[in-house]
Order: sequence, then C-alpha cells, then structure tokens
Amino acid sequence: MHRRHLLCLLPVVVAYGSQKVQNTPSTPQVDLGYAQYQGSRLAIGVDQYLGMRFAAPPLGDLRFRAPQDPLP
Repeated sequence: MHRRHLLCLLPVVVAYGSQKVQNTPSTPQVDLGYAQYQGSRLAIGVDQYLGMRFAAPPLGDLRFRAPQDPLP
C-alpha cells in the first residue's frame, strides 16, 4: 500500500520539478541599494531570485553587530 501511494505522487513531483522558467520583460526587478537583481518567473506564477547577497559575513569586528551591506 505504501508503494502505491508513492507511485501516485510521482507524477505530481515530476510535473512540479519540470516547470519551465520564463524570462519576460515583465519580470520584476529588485533594487536593494547596493545591487539590482533580475528575477525569473516560473510557469506556476512564482518569481524567484537566485544568488542574492544580503549582508557582509559577520567576521572580526562585525561579529555581534548590526548587519552591514555586502562587499562588492
């Protein structure tokens, strides 16, 4: 019975994982002040942004302090 459930879920997992990525001009851009990022709109209507830098690594004097803008 357990195997039957897994076989029923297989097409759903395959269909979700194979969504096409559309790069269209209407895809939103994000300006964080230190960098601009262009996202990708998935066929399921979700925007994704990959490789975003959020803060400088908390090393040395930056440890236990407020986050700083990421290094260029």
